Amino acid sequence: MQFGGFHTESIRSTILASSFKVDSKAVTSALPEVTTCLSQGFTEAEWNALTKVPNFQCENHPVCTRRCGYSVSLKEWYTKYTCASDVSKYPVQVGYDRKTCVGDESEMCRFTHELKLQATSLATASISLKTENPVYIEDPQSVFPGKGLDKADKTLYFDAKCDSHDLKFDTFCDFEVDLNKVFKFSSELGTHESVVGLLKGYKNEFKAAASDVVFWRAKVNGGNWVQITKDKAALPFRQYNSKLYIEAFTNCGTILEEMWTIFVHRHEILSADQWFRTLWTSPTPGCNEQDSDFGVIQFKHDPTSEPFQSMLHPDIHTVPNDKNGHPLKRCYVKNGHGDAKKCSGGCWWWYTECDTAISKQECSDRRAEGDILYEYCDKEHGDNADGDDDGSESDSEPDLDAAAFMALDDVEHRIQWKFKGFDCTWQYDNTKESTSWIKTSSDERLEVAIAVKLENAPTTTATAQCKLTFQSNAPGAAVTTRHRKQVVTLRNCDYPRFNQDSVYGYGQYIKDTCTNTWNDFGGKTAPLVQAPFQACGGTLVYSTTVEGAAKTVVLEPEADLSCCNSPDEKSKVTCTALKSDKSIKRCEGPAAGSPSVLALMASSEPIATSSVAMLAVVGGVMVAVAVAATKRQAMMAEGVDVDEGYQALLL
Repeated sequence: MQFGGFHTESIRSTILASSFKVDSKAVTSALPEVTTCLSQGFTEAEWNALTKVPNFQCENHPVCTRRCGYSVSLKEWYTKYTCASDVSKYPVQVGYDRKTCVGDESEMCRFTHELKLQATSLATASISLKTENPVYIEDPQSVFPGKGLDKADKTLYFDAKCDSHDLKFDTFCDFEVDLNKVFKFSSELGTHESVVGLLKGYKNEFKAAASDVVFWRAKVNGGNWVQITKDKAALPFRQYNSKLYIEAFTNCGTILEEMWTIFVHRHEILSADQWFRTLWTSPTPGCNEQDSDFGVIQFKHDPTSEPFQSMLHPDIHTVPNDKNGHPLKRCYVKNGHGDAKKCSGGCWWWYTECDTAISKQECSDRRAEGDILYEYCDKEHGDNADGDDDGSESDSEPDLDAAAFMALDDVEHRIQWKFKGFDCTWQYDNTKESTSWIKTSSDERLEVAIAVKLENAPTTTATAQCKLTFQSNAPGAAVTTRHRKQVVTLRNCDYPRFNQDSVYGYGQYIKDTCTNTWNDFGGKTAPLVQAPFQACGGTLVYSTTVEGAAKTVVLEPEADLSCCNSPDEKSKVTCTALKSDKSIKRCEGPAAGSPSVLALMASSEPIATSSVAMLAVVGGVMVAVAVAATKRQAMMAEGVDVDEGYQALLL
């Protein structure tokens, strides 16, 4: 602002004489404009300049300066006279005025006052963390125990909710942070009396607020500045460790600058297959329990086991070398001798396994479910006509996708998993699945033996289907599930057949004494009573027909089941624990040929059309048993169909 134009005047006489007359006027002024210039309220133009939306990419902000000046100049009016030879050249009617106001430039007094408005005087700003329902990891030590990640000033940790199955795993799943959900941005107008005076009028008349003159911006690392408003404040974070710069400023300069360190944590690779396969064993793999119509499958989960801990806390996966020191190609498996073998027509898992028992689709399902280290290798993939490929890298090596390599780059602390439990069922082929036989909500220790009954077929296939539940260590994390299955294939391995040349001839059906065998436990008929060599204690799995539909049943009786006995015999068939697994029991009796055994062999019509017959000897108990190979060959007492009432005990 500039004020001036105050002049003293001297007027010379118009008399043509050697003397002259001076008229002078004294100029006096209190100079009110000068004394109030610096303190007067903002003008409309100044307010518009303060509230104008700035260029958010400018690194430097302008400085607000008010300038007030005053000057006094000494000048005079005078008329220049000349003696013209021809006075007619200056006719009066022309109105030519030869009076001018002039002065010497040195005859002037001028001064200027300048005042800079500091941005921090105009307004103040602050940033604080929102603590209610925080979107950041409030206690990093609880999520990363023993990693030294503690609470620190201006340091934040975030869960990217990014697992290895995400196609954008390498960019941290394009993770963004809405700063409005993390921080509270506050600003206030200055309260000093000088600032209050400047705001007077506009503050009252236009309800001036700090938000009118304070602007916010932020950037990540060396990126572009982004304006922060109450409706828009999302910034992307594409790496583990980033610097977040936040600035509050006005059109008069910066009022707040802060730098925050941001850690973005991806989730650890979750591969459940290797661990899941270690849960299953059998004392007689692929075979029935000797002299029994069932096979024993053992399920054991030990939360302290190495496979379980390796799943939850995997080591860094690196590409191994062959015996010549060259990195192996994909679809090669390294054995314990340093040699590499091609995986052809199988599901390959990171140089350690080639599973040819599952289909390409099943392998793809495993990969899609979260483990990107799975890859299906077609039969033609590893073929080499020359036969001299040692599995080392070459120019034709197919690239593992970028996400997989990023998943192996363990430069950051990744969020690890907690196991939350099992939910498992059993299902025979072509039947409905059973109810859950294991359902837990923690990683408690489990040890269960299952007696899987053989069906009337050359081989019996039953599948344990399990839903595995996981949850990450991050607070408020959603539950993640993986589905895995264990296929159990059993056959009768007692060879050649049970006493097919027995003196008792071709076997006959157990009659009368064991008519309730295979009835549903707790059904409308009498309770389930087991025949010799059948399971009577522990967890039992078998198939039955309910309302015309085949169904898999899991039976876990609180007490041992009864074994069928002839009521007039003193020597009883009893429920006895197996030697191979004490948690499974079967019906066993006295020595072979005793009256008790013979009583169980009540005669029945011979099965002339049956192509298979056998005689079972169970723990010294000789029991005649025949396999019904054709439909409705005979009828049991009490109106029970042979096919429906008796499945084959042994094949």
